[in-house]
Amino acid sequence: MNTDRTTNSPPSTSLTYDVLRIVLVYAAFGALWILLSDLAVANLFHDPQSVLLASTVKGWLFIAVTALLLSALLLSLARRMEGRATRPWLVVSEHRSDTRSRGLGMLALPPIILVLIALSIVSGMRAAEHRSEDRLASVASLKASEIARWIEQRQIDALSISKNEEIAVTLRSYPDAGAKARLLSALAPQYTSGAYQRVMIIDASGRAEDAAADEVRVDAPMKEAVARALSTRSIVSTDVYEAPDGPRHRLDTVVPITSDMPQKQYAIVLRSDVGATLFTLLEHWPVASDTSELLLVRPEGSSAIVLNGPRHRPDAAMKLRLPAGHSAWVLGAAHDSSTPAVRAHEPADYRGVPVAVAAHSVNGSSWSVIAKTD
Repeated sequence: MNTDRTTNSPPSTSLTYDVLRIVLVYAAFGALWILLSDLAVANLFHDPQSVLLASTVKGWLFIAVTALLLSALLLSLARRMEGRATRPWLVVSEHRSDTRSRGLGMLALPPIILVLIALSIVSGMRAAEHRSEDRLASVASLKASEIARWIEQRQIDALSISKNEEIAVTLRSYPDAGAKARLLSALAPQYTSGAYQRVMIIDASGRAEDAAADEVRVDAPMKEAVARALSTRSIVSTDVYEAPDGPRHRLDTVVPITSDMPQKQYAIVLRSDVGATLFTLLEHWPVASDTSELLLVRPEGSSAIVLNGPRHRPDAAMKLRLPAGHSAWVLGAAHDSSTPAVRAHEPADYRGVPVAVAAHSVNGSSWSVIAKTD
């Protein structure tokens, strides 16, 4: 009876070792796969859509490869068990010869697996950080292109006015009643489009009225832009500026309509309510987020001014000034370059909160779009 128990003991122990070997090999392979595949994806792909596709593909490949690995290991175990069943006299000697090597293998594999898992976690965190930076850069680039198109559309409208012969001819007899009606008709596409808060006519003396013949206030930025447009005979735009009356934040595009008669020098002014048009482009993040926001900034000397109302201070449009020493991440936005500048570890934003930031210049302006998240 004692001999039978001794002889039957080794197969049970050997089977336990075999099962543990399969588990540990699978764990080591899985950890190594995650580590290497995450590194490969991070180094080979930078576009968020490409990263998502590559991550999906490597997940399916993991299933396929590990299925083959498990099949090989389990078939090897099955063959060994069949051999033990047909040759029981070899089981004890096989057990004695393999005990030491298996024991060393079992002791060595767990630390290796733990190291691989730790490396995989670190690699995954870095890959997630890179993906976050890539997403920020993509958002900044997307919004910068949308704002550039907004600027371009105003230039297109202004150019169409400057080339409209009917407007030039009508202004020669302006401000006669018939001329006003014809001018209103010629400017109808801009006046009724909803893109502009006002369409105005201003003469060389600085007197202005809108296309509906209502006299309007002439602010200093518009007056300077009109003088420059008439002197250079070219389209001139103001930057975004703040006015005491509505709309509070505005941008004027000035189209000179000149003639040989000094008293018949006019300019058509397209006034944009940037709060109702431009700033709305910055209100929505592409995906749901509690902390992400978009800022439109303009450098002014050694500081930067935030043009739109920040998410956490919506009433601070054109009031929030950030000195260079406090927020280099804003002034570091590469408005001289078309390449986004990403800084992943900024110490603080205007609230004093650590943030990840991407910046992109806006073509046709001195502005930069800042995409940031806590």
